[in-house]
Amino acid sequence: ECYCELDEGYYVPCLALLQFLNLPQLKILQLIMNDDTISTVNIAYYTDKCTELEKCIEMNSTLQEMKIKYIGEDEITSTIISVIRGVTRNITITSFTLDVPFNSPPPDEVVKQLLKDNDTLKALFLMFLNTSNNLLPSSPSSLNIVE
Repeated sequence: ECYCELDEGYYVPCLALLQFLNLPQLKILQLIMNDDTISTVNIAYYTDKCTELEKCIEMNSTLQEMKIKYIGEDEITSTIISVIRGVTRNITITSFTLDVPFNSPPPDEVVKQLLKDNDTLKALFLMFLNTSNNLLPSSPSSLNIVE
């Protein structure tokens, strides 16, 4: 089990997640990330790492619970999309929580795919806040969820 808060340090969220997910026999990951201050300059490297993150989550056979909260102003949509896609294809995660600022929400299609393709999740919590800590603005996109 791993419960950790990264507080205003020098890190890239995608790389930090990869480090935690590579811990052997990890069953529970609860991670809060506050205001990272390293921006990725090499887009190709960052894209490769996001793909690696997605595959790492997908192939992880011990992880059962993942809770990720990001508090920051930086846009981390690519990382969030990779996390959701990895969870979508993972067969052991039964509880998934994602709490990120509204400036980094995933496209509706990614969330729809998660709801459609993952049949192992028993608990799902997705929260996308805007920077003033209010819920989604008055005209959010909507998902039609059909059971």
